[in-house]
Order: sequence, then C-alpha cells, then structure tokens
Amino acid sequence: MTIVVASCSDFDIKERGTASYAASDLYVVSGYDVDREAPGYDSLYIPDLDLRIYAERKIFPELSNDAFSTVIYFGHKGNINRDYGFFIGDSTRKPCLLRIDNDSINIDLFEQFQTAPLHSFCLDMNGHISFTPKRSQNIKETWLFNNWTYDLNLLTSDWTAKDDITITGTTGRRIRIADGVTLTLNNVAIYNSFVCNGNATIVLAPDSKNLVRVSTDYTHGFMNGGQGTTLIIEGSGELTADMSSDRDRAGIGGNNGDIIIKGGTITALGGDGGAGIGASRTGTTGKITIEGGNITAIGGFNSAGIGTGDCWWYNDIGEVSSHCGDINITGGAIIARGGYNGAGIGTGYHSICGTITISSSVDSVITYRGYNANSIGSGNGGTCEAVIIEEGAKVIQN
Repeated sequence: MTIVVASCSDFDIKERGTASYAASDLYVVSGYDVDREAPGYDSLYIPDLDLRIYAERKIFPELSNDAFSTVIYFGHKGNINRDYGFFIGDSTRKPCLLRIDNDSINIDLFEQFQTAPLHSFCLDMNGHISFTPKRSQNIKETWLFNNWTYDLNLLTSDWTAKDDITITGTTGRRIRIADGVTLTLNNVAIYNSFVCNGNATIVLAPDSKNLVRVSTDYTHGFMNGGQGTTLIIEGSGELTADMSSDRDRAGIGGNNGDIIIKGGTITALGGDGGAGIGASRTGTTGKITIEGGNITAIGGFNSAGIGTGDCWWYNDIGEVSSHCGDINITGGAIIARGGYNGAGIGTGYHSICGTITISSSVDSVITYRGYNANSIGSGNGGTCEAVIIEEGAKVIQN
C-alpha cells in the first residue's frame, strides 16, 4: 500500500487515499539533511521526470523559533516552485505540508504519520510523491542529495557550528564554533564576531575569499578559544580579519588559547589597541606559531603586528598589560607592522611577550616598528623574554 500525498506536476497536495504503482516506476530520493543544526540547501535533477528537487534546511519561524527544519520543494530543471513544500518532520514534530500565500505560511499536518523525520520518499513516472516501505528489487533508481551547501545567507539568528562542515555566504550574525569542530570557509563574509568555543580548525577552501569584519566597539572579531585550546588556520584560500574600525580587539586572537597558522593568504588588521594576530588591549593570548602561508599582520594603536595589544591604566588597580606567549615563525612569507609604540613582532605599549623565534626555514619576514619600538621584540616600554633569529633566516627589519 502506498499513501499518495503529492503530485509534483502542479503540487496539488492532498491526502488522496491509497494507490499501488508498478515497482519499476518508483524513484527513491534520500540523503537530505534531517538533523544537522546548520543552515543549508541541496538540489538534484531527475532527467526522466524533468524534475528538480530542492531541499532547504533553516529555521522557519512558522515551524519553530529555534529548531532547524528541512523542507522539500519541486519544480522543473530551471524553476523551483516555492509556493508549496513539505516539512520532513523530526523527533518532536510531525511532517506537514507548507503552503505559502502572500508571504504567510499555512501548515497542514500529515496526520497519518508519526512524530519522526521522513528519511526518504518515492516518485513515480507521473510525478506522484509517496512514502512507503520499499524492497531493493522494487526500486528503479535511487537518487541522493550528496552536495549539501551550508549557506550563512539562510541564518535568521546567531549560530553555532557543531559539525565538521563547509560554509559559504554572507551574514551579520555571530558565528560560534563548538569545541573540536573543523569548519571550512568557502567564500564567506561575516560582519560580526567569529568565536571559537574551544579547539577549532579553520580550513580556507582553495580559491576562496573570506572576510570577517567588525565595526562595533568592543566586539570580538576572529577570536580563538580559551586557555588550553588551539585555533588552527590552514588551507590555500584567502582570509581577511579586519578589526581596524573596532576598538581594543585583535584581528585574529583575543583569547587565552594558542594560535597556529599553517597556510593561506591571510591579512589580519587589529583594532585600536589590538594586535593584528595575537592579544587584545590588556588581554592575553597563548603561543603564536606560523608554519606557512602569506601573512600580513598590522597592529592597531600601541599594538604589535604579531604579538600583544596595548596596556591600559585603571584608576583603582593601576596599569594592566597585554600578554602573549612564545612566538614561533617556522615558515611562510610574513609582513608584520606595529602600530604606534608597537613592535612589528613582539609587544605593544608597556606589554609582555615570551620568546620570539624565527627559523631559517621561513620564506621571508619583513617587519616595521612603531614609535620608539623594536622591529622585532619589545614595543615602547614593553618586555620581550628573548629574540632568536636563526642564522640564514631571511629577515628584514625596518
């Protein structure tokens, strides 16, 4: 027995009783996302039916204000009819039909189904949609959604990436990365904070151009995790982390964890009082390691290009310095420019960093110092534990 719930040709969805179809006429569609907490979409085209199927996962307020929902739409090769769709359901909500009328969404529950997601559906040669148990010998063709795109344009609120995925798109929402997640950026623009909740790996997709930019005072930019965690940035794409219109924050960094950069073309601009890569004003960052990539780091006022930010004077407790751990540069082509009173690599004004080591294996390191600061080492009034430049290292200090 097959329960027919839809006709793709005009999407005149009704509960139309039961019918039986020849097994050889059935196409099975599955593979759409049923439980990932991420905004995304995928589509596939079945030539025999001249049918385009589009799956979209995001927060539909009519279905839930905080839970992601997957909705299926249909159309021809170049045209998707988004006036009608069906929600596949989940562990707490029944599947239902969605009808869009004058920007409002009407919901008709599929009462014959239990509360659970529909992991697949069937199509016959006439484009009827049905849900029924199937045996392998009854399937003419199986079609899978296997090119899912997670798109920030679909976000309607701040979001936490909890799975290893690739994201694209533009958003003004805050993005967080759960502990241990690897997130691949493929042409992403984020006009808000990008925050690691723990260990995180950022992969810059090949040929991609990615941007994190904040212009709100005291808002974190591309922030690493807390003490004992590591942010790794790798890949071959581009990343610009621009806090230059902000105050106090680092372009990349600003928290107590370590930072390792392995590749990519990266431009990091600190805000007023923040390092390009490293610590924010009065903040602390762990060890900074650069193993490869083409890196340009420019510190904000009183801050290093790579290293610490600015200090600050508080009437009740006195001066509070910015701190970072050891800085190790073992590869890549580096340009680091300190802000006023800041070293190119090292400390900002009246701040403290560990040992700076530049290996002979680097492609090049070019540094520029601020007023009364060292090009590599301590900024004006700052303290650097030691500076080690290996013999043969290609270093130019300005």
